[in-house]
Amino acid sequence: MISPDEPHETVGAVSGFYEVTNLVHDVKLACERLVDLFGLDSGAFVPIASREFGYDGTLTLFDPDRLDRFEAITPRVPDNTMGRFFAKRGESLYMAFAESAELASIEARLRDRGAGFTAVPPEGHRGPRGAHTLFLHPPGLGGMMLGLSRPGYAWTWSGSPDRAREGV
Repeated sequence: MISPDEPHETVGAVSGFYEVTNLVHDVKLACERLVDLFGLDSGAFVPIASREFGYDGTLTLFDPDRLDRFEAITPRVPDNTMGRFFAKRGESLYMAFAESAELASIEARLRDRGAGFTAVPPEGHRGPRGAHTLFLHPPGLGGMMLGLSRPGYAWTWSGSPDRAREGV
């Protein structure tokens, strides 16, 4: 049984999780399973592909007006980070994504602690709003990678780039 969605007060610098990435061999089959398990409407799903990160797949949006989803993807580049992980672990959960309006302070704390992370864009290539995404590396989180993005920014790669908030 899936518990109903309930609003909760935000605590800390992360406002909420919106994505779990599932690496799979067969995206179509994985999406069919998610439809069956969660009663999702496949009409709200968004096909995705990334040359930069070397994968293709589907965003299984729970609701077309919200970012909440599973990302079912197949890595296509065996020698990048995701491809190596997939070769070693096979079908598995890979990472999660959350939103935060405090990326600059999180980045400063990560740097001060010597924690592994990747900021996008990197320093020296940013506009006045700074990084739009941080990837916290798995060793600092006990084996899980976590992506943090500015609120609303994930719409840029979620099928509705016009919905991405510019001022955050």
